[in-house]
Amino acid sequence: MKVYNSTTSPVEGIPLFVPGAGIDAHTGELLGRSIARVDVAIDGVLQGLTPALIFSGGKAEGNMAPSEAEAMDDYLLRNTPYEVKLPPRFLETESVRSIRNLAYSVPLLREAGVFTGWMELGIVTDEAHMPRLLHIAGKILPKEVRVFPVITGYKATDYELQRERLARPITSATLAGLPDGAGPERVMARDRHYGQAKGVAKKVLRRSS
Repeated sequence: MKVYNSTTSPVEGIPLFVPGAGIDAHTGELLGRSIARVDVAIDGVLQGLTPALIFSGGKAEGNMAPSEAEAMDDYLLRNTPYEVKLPPRFLETESVRSIRNLAYSVPLLREAGVFTGWMELGIVTDEAHMPRLLHIAGKILPKEVRVFPVITGYKATDYELQRERLARPITSATLAGLPDGAGPERVMARDRHYGQAKGVAKKVLRRSS
């Protein structure tokens, strides 16, 4: 996987992958971190730059709110003028972690033509989250894919920065030893193996917050 220099706006002619970052469990509305990501997608749509969108994100068990992917798509629809032609949109609604966002989205990326047409993908997230997401992408996506990081203007809160600091070593341990482009099946097998470590880290984070 080749990573190009980051940008703050979509690159013309390249599909966008947009992972979710939370919704309000009571109202179903997107949180600010997610809104910033979808705003980038809307910018790409309004400028006619983006040929396809992949929204990824599920919901916590028992949560009555829509999935993150559905909420992001709804936000896009509500904030795009009706006369603007929308590109094809693909929704992955099961994942609840960054590793699974990408792993579960591989069939949709394939359907969107990322592996057969463009071999290019824009990945949208904020500056704090991007290094970890690119590390995951390198292990999941085929080596031939060219990735364009699109940084949102969102500034992570202290809590979110702390979550990233905890998540990075766990992600690195989960993916350690896997070759780049190992594919979603091998990554998911490793992710299940390290599920217990993730649970411990979450308890530590809750106690310290």
